[in-house]
Amino acid sequence: MRVVVSAWLREPRHLFALFIGVAALVAAAFAWLSWRVIEQDRALDRQRLIERRDADGAAALNSLQGTLLDILDQVAAGTPPSDDAVLAVFSAAGVEAFPRSRLLYYPSPPPAREPPAELFAAADTLEFNDAARALEALAAPARSTDAAVRAGALLRIGRIQRKVGRYDEALRAYEQLAGIEGIRVGGEPVDLAARHIVCQILAKRRDKARLARETEQLRKDLRSGRWQLSKPVYSLYANWLNTADPKGEAWAAAVATLWSDWPNVREVKGWSRVSHLWIDNQPVLVFKNATPGRLMAYIARPAFLEKRWRGTLTDDSGRVLLGSASGAPDTIRLPVASGLPWTLHLSPSNNEISSAGSAQRRWLIIVGLALIGLFAAAATYFVARVVAREFALARLQSDFVSAVSHEFRTPLTTIRQLTEMLHKRRVPDEAKRDEYYDLLGRESERLQRLVEDLLDFRRMEAGAIEFSFEPLDPAGLLRGVVADFQQRAGPEGYHVELTAASDVPPIRGDRASLRRAVWNLLENALKYSPGCRTIWVELGEHAKQVAIRVRDQGIGIPLNEQASVLKKFVRGREAKSANIPGTGLGLAMVHQIVRSHGGRVEVRSRPGEGSTFTLLLPALD
Repeated sequence: MRVVVSAWLREPRHLFALFIGVAALVAAAFAWLSWRVIEQDRALDRQRLIERRDADGAAALNSLQGTLLDILDQVAAGTPPSDDAVLAVFSAAGVEAFPRSRLLYYPSPPPAREPPAELFAAADTLEFNDAARALEALAAPARSTDAAVRAGALLRIGRIQRKVGRYDEALRAYEQLAGIEGIRVGGEPVDLAARHIVCQILAKRRDKARLARETEQLRKDLRSGRWQLSKPVYSLYANWLNTADPKGEAWAAAVATLWSDWPNVREVKGWSRVSHLWIDNQPVLVFKNATPGRLMAYIARPAFLEKRWRGTLTDDSGRVLLGSASGAPDTIRLPVASGLPWTLHLSPSNNEISSAGSAQRRWLIIVGLALIGLFAAAATYFVARVVAREFALARLQSDFVSAVSHEFRTPLTTIRQLTEMLHKRRVPDEAKRDEYYDLLGRESERLQRLVEDLLDFRRMEAGAIEFSFEPLDPAGLLRGVVADFQQRAGPEGYHVELTAASDVPPIRGDRASLRRAVWNLLENALKYSPGCRTIWVELGEHAKQVAIRVRDQGIGIPLNEQASVLKKFVRGREAKSANIPGTGLGLAMVHQIVRSHGGRVEVRSRPGEGSTFTLLLPALD
């Protein structure tokens, strides 16, 4: 299978580009399908949303209409409202309110008895000339059983006593007058007027404690609707007491508006029984039931309806009657569709379903598609990595085969030529024959070494070589290797300089394999140093490790190649360009041997300045 893949990878590189193109096309198609799935889900969600809005709008409208019908039934039955509304009954006799306490003033206060003025004509004449005789004339009427007569007498007594400075007597008269109800003087209830004058007298006498109590009680009674007052009378006392009741005043203003339209109302039908008014820029809802000669109406603040129905209502000018206008509404029902005098708005806060489920579903789709895309991208990346590595491996194997073939061809050619010359006795000189026999031996040894290197490296990769570890003196080991290599390299003009520290600790290792590792480094230094005939070997200690350094001043290794020169089949570009022979296994074998001894190999090099290979081996304790 590996052979088939390697053969396929030897095809032109456009196959790799084609693979990347197909992967990109699949990724684009997957992204398009993912977008289509999400868009279809959104369209389905929008359709469901529209349907739900229509259903919610119809349900909200039916609910509102049902609520309004219930309110109108209560109006027709004359049931007084229990909250935030007042029932006003209009007829030819005037206006009645239920509960009465919610209406602060009336457009047409009911008629009431007034003291007969002719009965007090004599006392009124004496009041300006003889106060004492006037008081005597009023004494009998002040004890009358007729409330109107008694009220008229007490009113005059109190006024006379105030004029003459008798505030205690005046205060007692007005206090008695404050206890008489149902009598009016000039359209004003006498008990309200009496209490007002009592407060004035208390203020003049500087009785602050009682004045505060009387004023507060009068304020409460005025706001409770105790008296059926006209608007001017109510405003007079409200301003004097510095009190205001926006809710009650709005109801009273709405009743006054309906009273002015009452003569024109004959009958109301359908949803015309529901309307609204704006009082001081505040909305007031009106629910009517008209019969001949009578009109009953609930006059309510928006809270009255808000407790029964949740939503937003606006009038024809867009002003909000009920609810909140914040944000854009999602569902609108116009008056022409609902038959109501208002526009119905529904917003997500009260009638819209939450879109959390749809959003969560889309997020799940997106996450799922993203995971699939991630897996596809990861798979593409790893396949591309494998393909790229196969390309690189195939290229390295091709270079290796070419290098090994060249390495074998040279000695084989030499051996063949020399053997042919010796066999055909073309070398007459005995000294020349000895030289050729010696060359044949060296070339045969070179072939044997190449084969053994290949076999040993294969066994190292497979873990089939068993090392014989023993305590070793690194200095003695290096001296032996350098001496043997000097014999080989000396005839070619090379010199190896050994520098060894005296206190280097021993190591535990396999002598033969470590000799081979150092020998390979020396051979590399010789091959890649054509311009410098000296090789330096140094032995020392570094960070509790034994350091063996082999340094040359050869062609050097570029920085981007230094991390890969220790891998199998890898040779530098400079070495290939210079046609320096090699198989790419020497440094890989050094790396395997040193790693098997628990050490590591460091490379320091600069192009044109040479290289330094350092073997770092654990020192023996």
